[in-house]
Amino acid sequence: MKTKTYEEKIMERRVRYNKSFKNSPHSPLLEEQKEDFKELEQFPIDEKYRITTQFIKNDNPEEIIISTSKEEE
Repeated sequence: MKTKTYEEKIMERRVRYNKSFKNSPHSPLLEEQKEDFKELEQFPIDEKYRITTQFIKNDNPEEIIISTSKEEE
């Protein structure tokens, strides 16, 4: 199986986001906005902005509660 390029991975993610904005009941768009929605405006893909990092597990995590826009937790 061929490994996907950085650009291919970004493009796939953008396609998923656009579909979600257009079709999801959780989309931030109103129904009338969804009718005309084509795609999100995006910056051109440029690998010089790619960030790589290492995940380091916190053995003593602190629990925090974050309210949502619907005042839920």
